[in-house]
Amino acid sequence: RRRMSVLTRDDGGGYVLHVKGAPDVVLDLSTHMLKDGRIVPLTEADRRAILDENLRMAGEALRVLAVAYRPLSFPAGEGPDQLAELSTDEAAARLERNLVFLGLLGMIDPPRPEVKQAVAAARRAGIRTVMITGDHPATALAVARELGIVGPGGKALTGRDLDHMTDSQLIEAVQECRVFARVSPQHKLQIVRALRALGEVVAMTGDGVNDAPAVKEADIGIAMGRTGTDVTKEASAMILADDNYATIVAAVEEGRGIYDNIRKFIRYLLGCNAGEVLTMLAATLLGLPLPLIPLQILWMNLVTDGLPAIALGLDPVERDIMLQKPRRPREGVFARGLLRRILFAGLTISLTTLALFLFSLWYYPGQVERSRTLAFTVLVFAQLIYAFQCRYERHSIFELGIWGNTYLILAVLLSGAAQVLLLYTPLLSEIFQTVPLTGDDWLLVGLFSVFPLFAETSVLLLKRAVRKRLALWKV
Repeated sequence: RRRMSVLTRDDGGGYVLHVKGAPDVVLDLSTHMLKDGRIVPLTEADRRAILDENLRMAGEALRVLAVAYRPLSFPAGEGPDQLAELSTDEAAARLERNLVFLGLLGMIDPPRPEVKQAVAAARRAGIRTVMITGDHPATALAVARELGIVGPGGKALTGRDLDHMTDSQLIEAVQECRVFARVSPQHKLQIVRALRALGEVVAMTGDGVNDAPAVKEADIGIAMGRTGTDVTKEASAMILADDNYATIVAAVEEGRGIYDNIRKFIRYLLGCNAGEVLTMLAATLLGLPLPLIPLQILWMNLVTDGLPAIALGLDPVERDIMLQKPRRPREGVFARGLLRRILFAGLTISLTTLALFLFSLWYYPGQVERSRTLAFTVLVFAQLIYAFQCRYERHSIFELGIWGNTYLILAVLLSGAAQVLLLYTPLLSEIFQTVPLTGDDWLLVGLFSVFPLFAETSVLLLKRAVRKRLALWKV
């Protein structure tokens, strides 16, 4: 109703109705005003002056309430108890009229300092922030401008505006409008539905009971943890413990980082396993001796698929992750070329291993065990080096380096040390049928191990150059 009334009994036995609410609503119910200590009729000039002052205060980001009162007396035999038998509308029609206007109250609820930066970060990340409030449009616009939600020429739509729109007009309006003011719970629900009809993923925040329907309707309902009502918390998908918008943006960044790490984990494991499978398959089809024996395959999976893969799952968030557009809701985990990268990595690792294996068979005739040791070792180290490239989707390891994930560095060092230990420990060497490698052998292993990394980097740089040239052509 955009107003609230309380009936009290004064010391003299009479009654007083106290009313607070939106200035335009309270003014419509008022016929007099208190001026210089006297009750005088409320003129049209007074009404205009009060509304102008309301607009001025709202423009300063103040939340404005009007207050009024009305002395009451009940006929003999009647009293406040009889009001309980009436509906809200009937009681309001009987009591809330002929009010004496008292004045306006302006309250400031300043945004937290970090919210403006959070709104800017969300905008860079492709997230649109929309303000939906019951405040006066001028108040809402003033706050929205301060936070950077709208620019100097931004406009606000009110609940009355929405009432005169068709569904298609509303869908069109929510595409452009960033501020909705003087809205009811039904309007909030309509706005959420209109945004979802556009294919948007909608996160709706709220605290009061009136917000619960819209919070429930949204893809992600977020209730305030401190000020939120139990009803809203029950209707929400998550609860914001500190009631801070900046925390939502931080959660988006964290979520993007987790999703990226899942893709890194999958890219690494499937790329490495594809390399192993293709190596064994190609050698069999070509009629070559097997490059690996079963025990070596088991060992390789232990040292390459264990610690490095886990470390990739703990990779820090990329610095430019909040500069990327949101992914499409229906996008699969292998989208954006991930499957092609996995197959390319598997192919280059396999070709590298087979090339060294063939070279070794030619260079060390009759020494299949040495050739197999070289293929085994290069396959392990090519995968360990590949783990560093899996950290980046949009950049090369040569641009950002190997630092930034201490867990991965330690995992690669431990796995590499385990491989060296296997080669030079007589008992393990006998079990896994390997031979100690010479200095020349290690030189070959080093050269061949980095080939998959250089191949993928070259493709990445080539694609970037092509996109740049195409962009120049469009211009």
